[in-house]
Amino acid sequence: AVKRSLDEMWEENRQALIAYKGEHDTFFVSQQADKKLARWAENQRQFHRRGEMNQDRQQLLQDIGFFDEQGKTSPQKKSAVKRSLDEMWEENRQALIAYKGEHDTFFVSQQADKKLARWAENQRQFHRRGEMNQDRQQLLQDIGFFDEQGKTSPQKK
Repeated sequence: AVKRSLDEMWEENRQALIAYKGEHDTFFVSQQADKKLARWAENQRQFHRRGEMNQDRQQLLQDIGFFDEQGKTSPQKKSAVKRSLDEMWEENRQALIAYKGEHDTFFVSQQADKKLARWAENQRQFHRRGEMNQDRQQLLQDIGFFDEQGKTSPQKK
């Protein structure tokens, strides 16, 4: 087997990130969709925030708009270490989309993914109580999340 250089592996990850953005319209890679790529993308954000990123690599990521998207969802005021709530919310939404694609339902079973099941139920509760941010509500409506509400959850069958 031919060993790939670190630069080759980095570029393969950048290409995978471009493909992910094309498919999901975001650079925030969900852990469920691709754990390795999600970790790589988060590492690039951290290197960038800490000023530890190679200039060439930084330019390559800037060229694809990677840092532009980050600016929208994690303002500089927020801790550089902690992911913003918006980032975490979007990762959960992406995980929910992946779950729907695999299971043909937005009712996430506790057995399949306890954290995502709890998150989805919380979104339903916020929506029912009228406590949901309008932008988030629209993002969930766009994927048909609330349309399915009337159906029986698979756990209740």
